[in-house]
Amino acid sequence: MAGRRILDALVAGERDPRRLAALGTGLKASPEEMTAALTGRFSDHDAFLLKIYLEQVDALDQQIATLSARLEEMTAAMPLPARRSGTPEPAGVTVVDGVPGTVSTVTGEIIPPAADAPAGATPPPADGPPVPRTAADLVDLLDAIPGIGRDSAQLILAEIGTDMSPFAASGHLASWAKLTSRTIQTGASLRMGRTGRGNRYVRRTLGTAAVSAGRTNTFLGVRHRRLRARRGGLKALVATSRSILEIIWRMVHDQVPFRELGADYHTPQQDPERRKRVLARQMKNLGVSPEEAASMLAAA
Repeated sequence: MAGRRILDALVAGERDPRRLAALGTGLKASPEEMTAALTGRFSDHDAFLLKIYLEQVDALDQQIATLSARLEEMTAAMPLPARRSGTPEPAGVTVVDGVPGTVSTVTGEIIPPAADAPAGATPPPADGPPVPRTAADLVDLLDAIPGIGRDSAQLILAEIGTDMSPFAASGHLASWAKLTSRTIQTGASLRMGRTGRGNRYVRRTLGTAAVSAGRTNTFLGVRHRRLRARRGGLKALVATSRSILEIIWRMVHDQVPFRELGADYHTPQQDPERRKRVLARQMKNLGVSPEEAASMLAAA
């Protein structure tokens, strides 16, 4: 890292701003900006304290690496429960070419066909992907979800477990994590309440994953941006977090890999006539006359 190279050079005794700026290759700042930022007073006592801080950082990094290796060993030796089926799934599924079974239009989850998933343990299909055997294999599967890395997958599995029998459906797990809004009824009036606190580790991890997924050109990324445009950033964050958690429930419950639907999944679902009316209303609000619209269409 460029920043660490500069800090190590300061500890070693380098004080020339131009030489320090030359170590910052890969940074967005220009050499002139780096030189100006590194111009100042830096005493030997400052270098002594900086060396202590860097040694603490290195020691913590070493401890994290040791714990990560231990975690990999434990998950590799942790068997998974038998795969179950027969769980009811809410409406809103579709068939995708090349995907066995159906796919949820809300979360992108793969729903295997009932004939291929009898009750009890399911043997691995002859021509399909191998069934995960350990928690480490499950972490590898979850790592394919946009926004979810190995560390995030390990943390979520540590909180929700690898046995989804306590959660009869994906919505139950989302409710446990407090990612579903409460319905408050007063007489004939209904309104949506706050989601609640939930498991702070799961919610924090899913929130970070939702933000990362929202920047990708994937099904989850497009869905997050569509929700953010209509409902606001906070509601889009909660909704995307719930979608990711429901995908995780399906993958852990049925022990199946993640299948990306694609960023253009929503395009064929849109009604062309409704889209025309929306665009016409937007042009009217912008003050675009029919003549201007015709000239823009001719120039396109």
